[in-house]
Amino acid sequence: MLVAEVIDGVVTKVADCRELCEWYPPTDEQLKDRNLVRVNLFREYDSETQRLVPCDPVLEGDWVYMVAVENTESPPS
Repeated sequence: MLVAEVIDGVVTKVADCRELCEWYPPTDEQLKDRNLVRVNLFREYDSETQRLVPCDPVLEGDWVYMVAVENTESPPS
């Protein structure tokens, strides 16, 4: 499980939970106490018109995402 260290709203490090935590699996409270947020490598998207692309870590709500949704080019008519 990947987690991100977030200080003042900025992602400072992404690593395997076992590297940043001395316990496994962590509770949400344990993560919060240590400024850690779960990392998500997936987003919902429409596979017919969009694709997932890697991106720098982005904090959104309770998750850090490492993928973005990108529109694909429309096929020629």
